[in-house]
Amino acid sequence: MADMVRIPSVNEDDEICDDLLTRDEALEMLEFLEKFEYASNRRITLLILWKTGMRMSGLRALELGDFDDGRPALELRHRPTTGTPLKNKEKSERETF
Repeated sequence: MADMVRIPSVNEDDEICDDLLTRDEALEMLEFLEKFEYASNRRITLLILWKTGMRMSGLRALELGDFDDGRPALELRHRPTTGTPLKNKEKSERETF
């Protein structure tokens, strides 16, 4: 069966998603989620992504200890040994406020 399945080849440009979330769309979604799903994962995910501009992989790499409520800030750290690596490794490490 594996020999019968034809795997399509795509060029590099087709592998990149260039969809953008506009400011108006983001604010409309956040307003809806704040009203109807205040403490939901969806709202918090969108809020963090919108406010920080981080990648989805950066969000997945966050651990509880990465939140510093004294500033407040999120610290993105490359930790491949704990299962929370960042796409560009140490180059992606940063603090977001």
